Amino acid sequence: MKKLIITLLCLLAVVPFSMAQQTAERNKTIYRELNRAANNRTIEYSKYYADSFEARGLKGPKSAEVLSNSYLKTFPDLQIKILELIAEGDLVMARCEATGTQTGEMNGTPATGKKGTIAHWTINRFNAEGKIVESWNLNDNLSMLQQLGMLK
Repeated sequence: MKKLIITLLCLLAVVPFSMAQQTAERNKTIYRELNRAANNRTIEYSKYYADSFEARGLKGPKSAEVLSNSYLKTFPDLQIKILELIAEGDLVMARCEATGTQTGEMNGTPATGKKGTIAHWTINRFNAEGKIVESWNLNDNLSMLQQLGMLK
């Protein structure tokens, strides 16, 4: 009986960890799928972003679409390559490389026609349904401005 109780306690300790690990892996898979859709310009924003997602004063999947489209106006050939993905619980962190040609205006500066590659990091929080509810992003904008010839 004592062995049975110990075995059950061990299983109970492993199950939550295993479920958390499965959730983290699921979220990484969803992020990879989102990245692929973004690079192919086939994103169904409501598939990846929760109604509670917020960016630039807008709420819901539409806010992610507006944000994405603002980048694509400036860099229509933008491609984001995932270099590393790390997941813990409901968070997925991606270290990426973003490459694009500035053929549109950027912050009042006309298009340069120059191509640039920068480091891009993002942390995304997923809900229980596997949709992004929060996102924090960091881009190496100094490097981008230098590559585009806007800053020496």
